[in-house]
Amino acid sequence: MQFKYIYIKNLFGLYNYNIEFFREDENKLTILTAPNGYGKTTVLTILDSLSPESLYYFYLLKYEMIEIGLSDGTRLLIDQFFSEKENQEKDKTSDIKQASVKEVRFSWLNEDSSVLCHFLYNNNVIRKAKRNLGFRHELLFENWGQDSSKSDKELLRNKRFNEYIAHDIGQDIFLMQLESLRTKFIHANRIYNEANEKNDVLPIQKIRQKLQKYLSWAYQNYLQQSQRIDSQFIKRVISKEKATISEQEYSQLAEKVMQKRDELFYFRLTDNIAIPSYDKENSFILYNYIKGLGEKYDNYGNLVEKLNLFNKLLQTKKFAQKNITFSPQHGFQIISANGDMLDENLLSSGEQNEIVLLFLLIFEVSDNSVLLIDEPENSLHVVWQQNFLDDILEIARIKNLQVIVSTHSISIVSRGQENAIDLYYLQNK
Repeated sequence: MQFKYIYIKNLFGLYNYNIEFFREDENKLTILTAPNGYGKTTVLTILDSLSPESLYYFYLLKYEMIEIGLSDGTRLLIDQFFSEKENQEKDKTSDIKQASVKEVRFSWLNEDSSVLCHFLYNNNVIRKAKRNLGFRHELLFENWGQDSSKSDKELLRNKRFNEYIAHDIGQDIFLMQLESLRTKFIHANRIYNEANEKNDVLPIQKIRQKLQKYLSWAYQNYLQQSQRIDSQFIKRVISKEKATISEQEYSQLAEKVMQKRDELFYFRLTDNIAIPSYDKENSFILYNYIKGLGEKYDNYGNLVEKLNLFNKLLQTKKFAQKNITFSPQHGFQIISANGDMLDENLLSSGEQNEIVLLFLLIFEVSDNSVLLIDEPENSLHVVWQQNFLDDILEIARIKNLQVIVSTHSISIVSRGQENAIDLYYLQNK
């Protein structure tokens, strides 16, 4: 499921936005731009927080109402309002908001505006969920009037907390509905903000390690399936009537198998196995042999398509005096112009950012989902910024993605100006 529009009333107590996302079959790209402070990243975070883990974000964010239209015709309303505390709970020195009780209500509406399911946060359900899930020490601090920010932080990514509330109010279906909204949020500063403080593992290192695991697992599976297919070869050629295969039929199959072999060999996922020439007398045996090779190669599924796209887009970047090779042993390796192996950490920040970004887009974003990208221009050369949208649109077409980008980049906005929405002008209409 994808997004049609979002309407936000009184965001931060300041802004009202009515944003309609571009959703044509060949053009599902929306670019959000605005000066700092207008909530570009917040809009992306709102969309990304529509998950069973992250709903508590809507309890902490300041707004009056959010309405989100979905591609199946349903819509989600999120209302935040305040009611007065009981007299004995009021603090005469507090302002109106502090002397009130906050409630956030989620209503999932059908096309006819009937309520499909709902969810809510208020003081009672939050305290009950905390108490039953072992947050007793936080409740004690809150009763003493101490800061509850630590507790809030723990609840920002807490699926069990939301599952408890949903079950308690008889609305498990609400979280099930949220599962149909699949988003991937790629944050700004991808190179450094994911680094582990203890061992300083940078995202570029994690990406290489992930790719190595993907390729290694796929290669091991290929070897196992190859043994199974080889064991069936004798049965194939003995049990069947040995019909003569025409040279044309043989050549067509051989060409397809050779193309797969060459692609896999480039990524070191198979050996450079020779394909026998056509021999009429042995055509049946040879045909079944290369058919078996094709079946072995098919075990890689769409991995080769992803690798080809990854490699193709990296090649267009023309990293300065460097080439990239792939293998199950290393994931990828950086080779200098004189043949030396380079540590991936020695790549420029822009080169690292390109590899990290493209890997995430191609390998970790689910097909038919929503891709959210915040400030993709970070560390990218202006030439790469100009080509960014071309890369994104090619990936989006292959994976059927809806893409929503937040950016300050003039290069990106001008390249996709027909799909750009400026929140500054939207607010001041």
